[in-house]
Amino acid sequence: MAQYQIFIRDYNLQVAELVDDFINLTFTRRFNRMGEWELNLKFGNKAAQKLIELVNAQDGSGNPLNFGKSGILVIRNGSIIFSGPARHLEEDWSDQGHTLKVIGPDDMVWPAMRFGIPGALFSYETTYSSEFYSQTGYADAVIKGLARKQFGVDAPTNRRFTFINIAANANQGYSSVASNVRFDNVLDEMIRVADVSEWNGYPIGIQCIQNTSNTLGFSTYVPPDKSSSVIFSPDLGNIRSYKFIQAGPKANVVMAGDKGQGTARQFQVAGNGGVQRRWGVSEDFIDGSQSTNTTKLLQQVHSGLRERDQINSYSFIPNELVKGSMFQTDYNLGDKVTFQLRGKRVSQIVREVKISLSPEGEIIEPVMTDQSGHEMLNLFKNLKSLNARMKQRENF
Repeated sequence: MAQYQIFIRDYNLQVAELVDDFINLTFTRRFNRMGEWELNLKFGNKAAQKLIELVNAQDGSGNPLNFGKSGILVIRNGSIIFSGPARHLEEDWSDQGHTLKVIGPDDMVWPAMRFGIPGALFSYETTYSSEFYSQTGYADAVIKGLARKQFGVDAPTNRRFTFINIAANANQGYSSVASNVRFDNVLDEMIRVADVSEWNGYPIGIQCIQNTSNTLGFSTYVPPDKSSSVIFSPDLGNIRSYKFIQAGPKANVVMAGDKGQGTARQFQVAGNGGVQRRWGVSEDFIDGSQSTNTTKLLQQVHSGLRERDQINSYSFIPNELVKGSMFQTDYNLGDKVTFQLRGKRVSQIVREVKISLSPEGEIIEPVMTDQSGHEMLNLFKNLKSLNARMKQRENF
């Protein structure tokens, strides 16, 4: 059985209390998406009281950029596997007992707390001389460029997260990804860049997680292809249960138009013929007004097509007693692995890993799917689409 240590961290990202008595903890990490956690405690224990104290405390420096970091840190078999701030506390008292529920995102939330300012100084202004903050290059360089300019070392002090260390560029992912932002959510744009890279055959992972130096590390990585060596199947005895989901696409023909007006507006379109032959032809139009040339517009079409694609996903509970099926040892989040069902093998990326802990032990539930638009990984997609439509009407 894996060995766990669960800690409460304070607003300086330092360990404040060991959680050695809890009802249960569930945390989920997602490949290039924000994760989440929920911790249930008896109200009277030390960890519960420490969380209440820290969430309601203010950092003595008076700098609001230091607020909001108190939360949890989870170590599995000696390495940090999860970290994130507390965002919701719920006290529950009845004749059945007195408990505290604490909920929060993982540390991928920090890029989501910034929008992409287009100006040269990346600061709050009343007017901006640049229409967009634009980049083209390797996927990792574009993603880290967003991080540095919008909340990292190149951001103004009133927008900078000094507790996040951003890794150096490493020429990872697709070599020609374009990005234009104008008040777009920074994490959303990072995800779009990663999706474009994967669409072009170069998967790239994004992570922001606490490290041993009481800071957060923001980095990218190239996940390995383990599809020939890591195979899960009821026939092999290395899973305890599984769920297989098939769902049709939201659209399999996507068209986008650039920022031109009337007859001067340019369009790009793409479709998925294989999906059309199975589910029929379904069209959707997306606004591409932030695309300044054909290449960028086509990338936006491909990203939109991927988000709307069909779903083939497998969620399962591995039997870690069987050799070759241990999480973190044999496979990890973002790795491509294989699922064999009724003699057919399908290789997909592990896009989610949910871990449930109780005093009795752990349950690990990976989710592998063929594309990043898996419905379980996009809980806020409808809200995001609504915000995008509203922004178009506001004509930023």
